[in-house]
Amino acid sequence: TPFNDFHSEQRNLRTQRREYANGGWRMHPSWRIYTGFQRDRFDYELEAQSLNNRKEDRSEVGIDYHASSGSRVGLVARHIKGNFLNPRRIGTTFLDQNYTQDELKANINWLYSDITQLQLLAGYAKRKHDTFTERDTSGLNGRGTVNWRPRSKLRFTAEAWREFAAVESIVVNNSVNKGASLNATWDISAKVQANAGVKREKRKFERMPYVTFNGDPSDTTRST
Repeated sequence: TPFNDFHSEQRNLRTQRREYANGGWRMHPSWRIYTGFQRDRFDYELEAQSLNNRKEDRSEVGIDYHASSGSRVGLVARHIKGNFLNPRRIGTTFLDQNYTQDELKANINWLYSDITQLQLLAGYAKRKHDTFTERDTSGLNGRGTVNWRPRSKLRFTAEAWREFAAVESIVVNNSVNKGASLNATWDISAKVQANAGVKREKRKFERMPYVTFNGDPSDTTRST
């Protein structure tokens, strides 16, 4: 796991397991409905990080319209349930950090041209905690991606996002992440490829009631 939130020289191996099932029905040449379920589980080797052991269940249902051009536009509703398996303990008090998240998002894949495609999964999301409801948050949530291929061997990908995310830390456990990235790929030859990218992300931490920050409770990561 990264050093962003956990500062130790001890090995901290994270095991992630994913189980999922999904299916759809093309009830009309232009319309498709679908549903799915996914479970993610995260387990940490280091005992000090075992309080971040968690599982997240996600169920969804959606409908898409498929245009003759190959583009697609749809609507998807999701329900997410997060459970922390080892409650955080402060003195004699155990803190319930479980949460639920409900989403209603547009799901778009627009084939603007042979060289430009736009993908968007964005809409409204509401995240609620079982306890300490001052951490609840809602609003715009999603990710947009533009793929541009001006040459057969050269392509660019630009992304922007605003998402709720888990934080692997002993003082906070979730954040609101805003960011953008740009990546380029050049197929120099059949055996050689060059890649370049830049990314910036800002995380705003949802503080626990007993946590005091000296300064702005956020951080920014820049990478190239």
